Amino acid sequence: MIYNFSGGKGGAEPIKVAQGSDGLLYGITFNDGKAYSGTVFVIATNGNRFKILQSLGTRTSIGDHPTDLLVDGAGTNLALYGVTQSGGQTDAGILFRLTPERGKYAVLSQFDLYGADGVEPNTPLCQGADGMLYGTTLIGGTRNLGTIFRMNTNGSGYQVLWHFAGGRNGSNPVGVVVNSANGSVFGTTAGFYTPGGEIVFRLNTNGTFLAIHHFTGTNDGAAPNPLLLGSDGFLYGTAFEAGPLGGGSVFRMRMNGSSFMVLHSFPLQTSPQKGGSYPAASLIEGPNGALYGTTTYGGSNNAGTIFTLHKDGSNFKLIHHFTMADGGPMAPLLAASDGKLYGSATFYAGVDTNTYFAYSVGSIFRINPDGSQYEELHTFSVYTNDVYAPVGPLIEGNDSAIYGAARFSGVSPSGPEPGGLYKMNNDGSGFQVLHIFVSDPNGSNPLGTYPRSGLLKTSDGGIFGTTDWGGDMGAGTVFQYVPDP
Repeated sequence: MIYNFSGGKGGAEPIKVAQGSDGLLYGITFNDGKAYSGTVFVIATNGNRFKILQSLGTRTSIGDHPTDLLVDGAGTNLALYGVTQSGGQTDAGILFRLTPERGKYAVLSQFDLYGADGVEPNTPLCQGADGMLYGTTLIGGTRNLGTIFRMNTNGSGYQVLWHFAGGRNGSNPVGVVVNSANGSVFGTTAGFYTPGGEIVFRLNTNGTFLAIHHFTGTNDGAAPNPLLLGSDGFLYGTAFEAGPLGGGSVFRMRMNGSSFMVLHSFPLQTSPQKGGSYPAASLIEGPNGALYGTTTYGGSNNAGTIFTLHKDGSNFKLIHHFTMADGGPMAPLLAASDGKLYGSATFYAGVDTNTYFAYSVGSIFRINPDGSQYEELHTFSVYTNDVYAPVGPLIEGNDSAIYGAARFSGVSPSGPEPGGLYKMNNDGSGFQVLHIFVSDPNGSNPLGTYPRSGLLKTSDGGIFGTTDWGGDMGAGTVFQYVPDP
């Protein structure tokens, strides 16, 4: 741990940390500050030089409760760009720029609750190859179904590039966009509020918007997950539902939307085919060039599967069937430098009928890309000084060890304790709980409690993270773990 947030003017509930080109850590807190509406802060990696750069909400027009931060530039040109959940003239959020060297904070754009420029900018900003900032709003626009916008980094040239209108025009952009090698940005929409509003879109750097595929919710799938841009220039994705067999699909298309093809269809989880059902995460490209992914359900035990297939859809294989004791993967796999695939799963193994606590909640596994040598590297347990319910993707440290965070730890008469950090060697040996966040009787702890947002690995090999709660004033912490050299 390198810093305890005390709440009040010092900020509370840190939710994002990013390292600038100057080596310092820049971040935001969702709450507190002078006006109890969040802060932007800076801190050195050793915990020194903490400083509040901006308190949000001191005037309604400057926005309040920041939700995302992007660090760009170097030297006197280093700038922080972010969005707020609310504030601005109509309390619909703003887009801001802060230059730490010059000490200047500027509102670049305000989201109009009643107008056509969008409401609730809910996804991270993306900088295109043209240097402009791109973003989306979940709702708002002319039909109140979301927008895609862009603007220059100096705040000029704000433009709504697309108003989602439902149906074949899509609605409610969500998830991660992919910045391709040619500068275009790709994404998917969820269509929350209109039937047929699920699409794949392409946004060129000149602002041209193209809906390059419209999901019908039948043979091509429904509820698309984030996309993968393959090394061959094709877009690959999974759809959680529908498809020819009803349990989701794997698809590909060219970047212009042509040649859309369902590479594989998953059966319903009730199907006797036992072929895996409902992929809930994006694909990865393995070291052999093949695609790899997971399904949350289905398989021989209806507890999920790991699958692989070639980029043309051939050679589909289920390389592992999970059990209820080790299944339920919902995050992308990690392709580690040793050539193996690592992942986590969170299904319960069972419940003790005397205490009603689950005795195994989650596991870490690895497998060779050819499907051989599946190994369960660790099974989490509530009955030891272990941690359990792994959160976020696994990361590989500079020492080739596997690191992760878990939401809970141990067990007490009142329920689970608030989380911890762990590591293991990449061969599964040497599992260590690096830290357990333990609440005192008042529910606080100076080292923080309940890690949630994942870990950040900096250029020097340090691993940083945040906790939701705890610290000296119970408002959260920023912590650091540095692997042994």
